[in-house]
Amino acid sequence: MPEIELKFSVPSGRLASVAAEARRASRSLLMSAIYFDTRDRRLSEAGISVRLRREGGRWVQTAKAPGRAPADRHEHNVPRRSTPTGSTKLRPELALHDGTPVGAAIRRALGRTDPQRAELDEVFRTEVRRHRRTEQVAGTEVELALDAGEIVAGDRRQAINEIEFELKAGPPVGLFTLARRWVKRHGLWLDGRSKAERGDWLSRGEAGAPPRKAGNDDPHAIEAASGETDLLRSLINAALRQVIANASEVACGRETPDHVHQLRVGLRRLRTALRTFGDGAPALADCEKPLAEVFRALGAWRDPAVTRESIIPRLQDAGAPSVDLPVSREEQVSPAKLVHGTAFQLAILSMMEFGMAASQASGAGAGTRAQEGPLDAAIAARLTKLHKQVRRDGRRFEKLPEEKQHRVRKRLKRLRYLAEFVAPRYKHRAVKRYLAALEPAQDALGAHNDAVVAVEGFRAAARTEPLAWFAVGWLTARLDESAARSRRALKAIEGDKRFWR
Repeated sequence: MPEIELKFSVPSGRLASVAAEARRASRSLLMSAIYFDTRDRRLSEAGISVRLRREGGRWVQTAKAPGRAPADRHEHNVPRRSTPTGSTKLRPELALHDGTPVGAAIRRALGRTDPQRAELDEVFRTEVRRHRRTEQVAGTEVELALDAGEIVAGDRRQAINEIEFELKAGPPVGLFTLARRWVKRHGLWLDGRSKAERGDWLSRGEAGAPPRKAGNDDPHAIEAASGETDLLRSLINAALRQVIANASEVACGRETPDHVHQLRVGLRRLRTALRTFGDGAPALADCEKPLAEVFRALGAWRDPAVTRESIIPRLQDAGAPSVDLPVSREEQVSPAKLVHGTAFQLAILSMMEFGMAASQASGAGAGTRAQEGPLDAAIAARLTKLHKQVRRDGRRFEKLPEEKQHRVRKRLKRLRYLAEFVAPRYKHRAVKRYLAALEPAQDALGAHNDAVVAVEGFRAAARTEPLAWFAVGWLTARLDESAARSRRALKAIEGDKRFWR
C-alpha cells in the first residue's frame, strides 16, 4: 500500500512558533542524504528519487515513485552497511528494489538498461535536523516531522523549512484533520515539491520546475470508473496534480505569468469536475467559493501582462502613441499571497482527502473498461448539453453582448476539459479529432477576449492619459472582426463527429 504524506512549507514569519510547537515531546535526529541519478536524469524525469541517507548511526537506501493520488507515494527502504571508509564508497544498488512498485517504476524509467548495470552519479546532498513525534487523531496514528536544513548542489544552496504529516496507521481522516489544525493555526501552505525535486532543479541551476500542463496521469482509473462519484475522485486527482505543482512554485515566489496561467487552467479543470459531477459530493460544497475567488484574482493579476505582451506590440506596429498603463490594484496583489490563503489551502486539502478514496480502492480490474451503463449515459448527456450550447451561441456570436460572449468561451473550455478528462473511456482517434476541432475556436475566442479586456484597460488609462484613446478606438474597431473569426471557428465544431455517440 502506498505511503500517504502531506508536506507544508513554513512561512518565514512563523518559523519560531511552528518550531516551538513541533519540538514539544519530539525526538531529534540529524540526517545526511546523498541523491543519485543517471547522467541523462532518467529517474528524475520519471518522478523517481534514489538516495542514501545516514540516520543517526545507520545508512538506509530509499527509492520513491509517484502514487495514484497527489498525497500518495510508493516508497521502499533497504538498510545498508557503510564501508570501512564511510559514505564515500557506498553506492546505491537499484536491484535491491526489485519486486516492489518502486522497482517496477525504476525498470520502466531505465528502459533496456539493467538496474544492476545502471551508472549513477551523485546529484546533490541534503543536511537536515528533524524533530518528530507521533500523534493519535480520530483513531489515526500520524507522524509529525519538522525539517530544518539545506540542500547543497555544488556551490548552490537552498534552505529547507518544512513540516510533514505522514499516515502511519488508521484511516486518512485523522491525517487531514491534524493538517487542517496546523494550517489554520500557523498559515502553512501545501508544498508539492519534494526535496528530490528541489535538489534536482537546484543542481541544474534552475530556480524551480517549469509550469506543469494538464494531463491524465492515471487514465486507467478514469477508464475503470463505474459511477459518477468514482469518476469525480479520479478527475480531481488528475486536476490536483497540475494545481499543486504550479501553486507550489507560485507560493515559493515564482510568480511568472506562465505558472499563474497553468495554475488557473488547473483550477478551471477542478471546477469543471466539480460542476459536472459534484452533486454527489456534499463534502466539497464549500470548496467552489475559495477556488473561484483565487481563480478570478489570479486572472485579474495576469490580464495586464497579456495586454503588454500580445496587444501593445500590435498597437505599436499600427503607430499608436506610447502609453504607460497604470498599475491596477489587482496587479499589486501577490499571487503567492493568494495561494497562501487559508481558505484556499483548506479547499485543496478537502479535495485531496476526497480523491484519496480513489487511490485506496482495490486494484482489481484496474485498466479494464467499466461496463457501459449509467455513467456513460451521464457523461454523454453532459457533453451533448455543452456541445449544443456552444454550437447554438456560436451561430450568433457577433450579436451577443460581451458578457455572453465570455460565457461561450467558458462553456467551450468546460467542453474541452471534460472531453480531455473522459478521453480514456473512448477511442483515442475520435477524441483527438474532436479536440482538434475545438482548439482553433478556443484560440479565436481567447484572442477576442484579450482584446475586450485590453479595451477596458486602455479606457481606464484614458481618464488620466488622453493618448490612450487611440488604443481604445483602434482595438474597438477590430472587435467585430475578431468576433467574426470566433463565429467561423465555432462553426467548424458543428460538423465534427461527436466521439461519445
